[in-house]
Amino acid sequence: MDHLRLYTKIAYLYYREGLTQQGIADRLEVSRQSVGRILKKAEEEGIVSVSINSPLLRSIDGSEAALERRFGLREAVVVSPLDDSEAAIKAAIGEAAASLVSQRVAEGSTIAVSWSSTVYECARALPDNRALGASVVMLNGSLDRTDIPTGGERIIKAFADSFGGQSFILPAPMIVDSPGIKRSLLSDSRFGSIYEAACRADYCVFGVGEISERSSLYQTGYVSAELLARLKAAGAVGEVCGKFYDAAGRICIPSLDDSTIAVPLESLRQRKLSIALAGGERKVEALLGLLRGGYCSVLVTTEETARALLAAGQGKPHEN
Repeated sequence: MDHLRLYTKIAYLYYREGLTQQGIADRLEVSRQSVGRILKKAEEEGIVSVSINSPLLRSIDGSEAALERRFGLREAVVVSPLDDSEAAIKAAIGEAAASLVSQRVAEGSTIAVSWSSTVYECARALPDNRALGASVVMLNGSLDRTDIPTGGERIIKAFADSFGGQSFILPAPMIVDSPGIKRSLLSDSRFGSIYEAACRADYCVFGVGEISERSSLYQTGYVSAELLARLKAAGAVGEVCGKFYDAAGRICIPSLDDSTIAVPLESLRQRKLSIALAGGERKVEALLGLLRGGYCSVLVTTEETARALLAAGQGKPHEN
């Protein structure tokens, strides 16, 4: 019983009294390594039982784990907005994404972001990460096509201010008139270097758009009524950075893709983390296509959207 008394004493001092392992070692005149080993054994033998009572546990243990298993995600973050409004959904996702990005980004790395209203909410919620000195680059062209701003410059500035690094924006339209114009723009050393930096970024943060008149691309003038009809006829269900894909995650209308100034969707699979932000009933079909294409390793979404994805999701994500 001597070991039981020692195990109980150390567990009590650590979990109830709040002493550090080194503090316990000094008090009981044992090594810190012995304290750590005993605490582990105390859990294994049932002397200590750790209970997590956070209200977030249900999502972490339920829908988050289920999304990770079903779609091969590295991580899923599921939030509960204050209400069902679009503004509340975007704010909740943005806040959760800001916390996640701040915890995952490594010092001196590069973050690539898209312009998106949900990514903007993430940018607004970012804490002070200036010690990390991370550079920030735009994933896609961001020049406005109408009097409705894309918000690209505000997003880049907010990220750069938070992470204390340089910022690089692609000062070009996202969709140009022909593949030749795209090639010409990217042949310029300044445009080309920023584009290459986006393609090599360690982390990507992007929104996911649906194919409808309510989409950001339609509202900002990048998608006309005629193009919207073409996309629907081609089976498009969603877009990331102006790259349109079908229900299986395959690119729709290759000629349009060749005229889009944005990183290839396939490159998103190669990043340390590719973080997709989207939620709401309108985004379910677009998210399913994205997940089946394997274009994100992390998804931040809502509880309601998670349930819909799990109910509708079939098939496995793209194998690298």
